[in-house]
Amino acid sequence: MTSNDAMIVNAAGIFPNGQVGSRILTNSGTIANTLGGTILNVNGAIFYNNGIITNDNSSRITSYGTFTNDTSGILTNKGTFNQWGTFSNLGTLTGTGTLVGNMTNDGTIAPGNSIGTMTINGNYTHHAGAVYEVEVNSAGQSDRLVVSGTTTLNEGLGVAPFGFQGCRGVGGKESFL
Repeated sequence: MTSNDAMIVNAAGIFPNGQVGSRILTNSGTIANTLGGTILNVNGAIFYNNGIITNDNSSRITSYGTFTNDTSGILTNKGTFNQWGTFSNLGTLTGTGTLVGNMTNDGTIAPGNSIGTMTINGNYTHHAGAVYEVEVNSAGQSDRLVVSGTTTLNEGLGVAPFGFQGCRGVGGKESFL
């Protein structure tokens, strides 16, 4: 097992997990994926995030293995996250990027960076006890989660609006999913 307890900056390179040596990586520090860089989690590899990962606009995460954003993990995706294996969110997933593949949420999903849209090109399952955190402003704008596949909202959906100053949507309702 490989562990990061400090900081890794991947600028325009490839940060591989599982190609050589250990096939398990635990991040308890910070990983900044910038300038078109790639975080690659190969088939059969396991990536646990207990720290902070930032995937910038032109960068991508590609995972063929198991990728878990654990309970204390914060994953900010402003780029593309290609998930061809298993992705579970137990922590916080935020950003305006695109996730390609299926996602299961048992933590907090918080689209946007201020008001913004997160896209999931796949299926989305929101389990009981998970939280959908959405920012709503007085102009009636809000964060949005766009899912191209099937969305399953299990019993006990928690919605946590913040920045709410009075919604001016039709009939006092706002669409944000």
